[in-house]
Amino acid sequence: MTWKIIFLSGLVFLTQGCTKSDPSEVQLLELTKGMDISRWEILTSNTRELKLLDIHNQEVVPFFVPKSNSIVYPVISQDGEYLAYTCYDYPAYPYTGNCLLILHNRKTGLEEVIYSSHRLIASSWAHDDKRLAFTADIGSGKKGSLFVYDMENKSKILLAEDTLKIDDDALLFPPSWSPDDRKILVVSDQSIILEISVEGKIQEIKVKGSNPIWLDSNKFLFRDGDSFFIHDNVAKTKTFLFSDKEIIGRPTLSPCGRFLIYCRSNLDMDLLHPFREKSDIVIWDTREKKYSVIFNKILWFGDDFAWRIKE
Repeated sequence: MTWKIIFLSGLVFLTQGCTKSDPSEVQLLELTKGMDISRWEILTSNTRELKLLDIHNQEVVPFFVPKSNSIVYPVISQDGEYLAYTCYDYPAYPYTGNCLLILHNRKTGLEEVIYSSHRLIASSWAHDDKRLAFTADIGSGKKGSLFVYDMENKSKILLAEDTLKIDDDALLFPPSWSPDDRKILVVSDQSIILEISVEGKIQEIKVKGSNPIWLDSNKFLFRDGDSFFIHDNVAKTKTFLFSDKEIIGRPTLSPCGRFLIYCRSNLDMDLLHPFREKSDIVIWDTREKKYSVIFNKILWFGDDFAWRIKE
C-alpha cells in the first residue's frame, strides 16, 4: 500500500493508494484543474493554543499561543495578517466574566479588544479582509445580534439586533459571507436561516437548520441535526450531502468554497490514555460528495479550524 501527499487549495491530504474498492478505505479526491493548490494551510485550536496541522508527519505543531488562557473560534484573514479569536479573559482588560473578541496583528504582535459579550463570540472575515462579521449578545443574554467591524475605520456596525438564536448553534458557529461580500447568513431565534445584507435588510430563507455556509452565489450548506444539506437559493431545493452523528465543534469551509473540514469523535479508546477519547479529522468534498480522513485516532482534541495563506 502506497502513500500520497496531495494539496487541495491549501488542504494537504494523506491518502492511501487502494487496489480495490472498499468503503472503509480513505477515498482519493480529484484535483480541480486550474486551482491554486499551494496557497492554504489548516490550523486547529483546542481552546488553549493554535497549532498547524502537519499532515505529512501526522502531527500538530505550534503556531500561536495567546496572551489569554484560551483561544476559541479562531479566524485568520486571507492575507494572513490578522487573527481574530474569542477568549474568556485577557491580561490587559479588566476581568468581567465576559467573553472577549480579540484582533491580533501577526506582523506587529499588537492586539485590541473588539467586543465584550456574555456569550461566545463567533466571527468571520469578508473575502476582501476589510470587514469582520461577528455574532454576540448586546446585554439581554436572550437573543443574539449581528455586527460588522470595519478594519479601515475601526468602527462597529450593528446590522441585526436581538434577532439571532442564542442557546445553541447561532452563537457557536460564525456568520457566513456571500462570495460578493454583500450578504451574511445567520440563524434566527426561531431556528430559521436568515440572509442579512450589509445595508441591514433581513430576509428569511424559510429553511430551518444551523451552521449555514455559502458555497457560491446561489447555494449554501447547512446542518439539520446530524445531517448536512445543500440549499439552492434559486431553485429553492434541498439536497442531502452526508450525515455524521459524531461531529465535534464546528465544521469549517475552505476559502475556495468546496471543502468542509471537521473533527469527529472516534469511539476507540487508547489503552495508555483510557480517559482520553481519540478523534478523527475529516474533509468532505461538497462537489464530488467524497470524504478523506486526514488524521485518524489522534489524541489532539482540536475541534476549531482556521485557514491561512501559506507563508
